[in-house]
Amino acid sequence: MDSTALQAASRSHALTRQGAELAAAARDGHRVAVALVALALVQTAVSLALHGVARRVALDRRVGLAAATLLVVLAGVGGGLATARAGGPTKLVGNAYDAFVSPERPTGQDLNSRLVNLSGSGRADYWRVAWREFTENPVLGGGAGSYERYWIRDRPNAFFARNAHNLYLEVLAELGPVGLLLLCVALGVPLVAAVRAADGRDGPGHLLSGSADRRPRLGRVAAPRPDAGAAGQGGDPRLPGT
Repeated sequence: MDSTALQAASRSHALTRQGAELAAAARDGHRVAVALVALALVQTAVSLALHGVARRVALDRRVGLAAATLLVVLAGVGGGLATARAGGPTKLVGNAYDAFVSPERPTGQDLNSRLVNLSGSGRADYWRVAWREFTENPVLGGGAGSYERYWIRDRPNAFFARNAHNLYLEVLAELGPVGLLLLCVALGVPLVAAVRAADGRDGPGHLLSGSADRRPRLGRVAAPRPDAGAAGQGGDPRLPGT
């Protein structure tokens, strides 16, 4: 479904060409939106149908294992062929690195060519300046919002940049290791909570289910006998049989 939606959007002339008219781009965008909604509905219907079939049909475990093995083998063969065509893993990685750090090549009017362009769009220069700022201020960083000043001072081109296009590296450069640690904690706490909730180790449901186990268990208390008072007190006129 995703590939179908991508193909539908890539065929739009107004959405994939520079300098297209706004009215044409809006019209094509509305058509793509309608196509996405239709594909989403189809995907939902297919998922519900497959879920219903899966509940009625019990597949052998060996069938699932064989299917997973086949997918792994096909992925390995495809990756091996692509690596061999590129001249080996070393050359493949080297070519990808050179394409990423090289200046962005002009794509012309066709914006679809950016999908197969491995250029980092100057990000290597942004990251290099951010790392230089950190090395000059390794304890507390250069200060919040200071990357723009360092970029103007050390930029290798005339482009303007306010951010390093890398959140962690920019925080490290501006706020130092302490700021990076605080950022990781702020982003990590919700993830840890979500994992714990998914495992059933935390959350309201776990607290409610485990509340009975936390209650203090009291011993069984015997009910008073009706004639208990009569044994030593001569009887109680309010109790029958005394």
